[in-house]
Amino acid sequence: MELKVQFSEDPAFVLSRAGVFLSSRPVLHNLILSILHARVAHGDPGRYWMAIQRDDAVGVVVQSPLTFPATLTPMEPTVAMAMADAIADAGVALPGINSEAATAATFAGQWSERSKSAATPFQGNRLYELLELGEVSRRQVTAGRSDRAQLNDSLESRLPA
Repeated sequence: MELKVQFSEDPAFVLSRAGVFLSSRPVLHNLILSILHARVAHGDPGRYWMAIQRDDAVGVVVQSPLTFPATLTPMEPTVAMAMADAIADAGVALPGINSEAATAATFAGQWSERSKSAATPFQGNRLYELLELGEVSRRQVTAGRSDRAQLNDSLESRLPA
């Protein structure tokens, strides 16, 4: 099955073309969805790539602002490599990338091969999804004079130095 990478500078076009894909996993795609909606609303410049297979989007890369690292949706390794190739072929210099670990590693490996440069991981993040809200225990406690020192110490430790 042929995989095409399509480039656009129009975030509204990307939302219309890849919206079903992005909405299919809103937790994983929340950053890219937020960036695209903000760019549509405010008209800030950006670069956007979509991987299309059988008329369906299977990956999206967003770079906006143009000086920021690119953000990638999680995608299959072959898709990540095709994205890296298409962006390198266009002569775009990326200052870095953000993505989940497997996609970032695959993309960075391909990008390093294409650009003859090293890739260095510099930060790892986690994304948590609340799947179920459990029972919340609400118990009110009244602090007394003997608790004052502990409360003050707790509050002071949270103030900036």
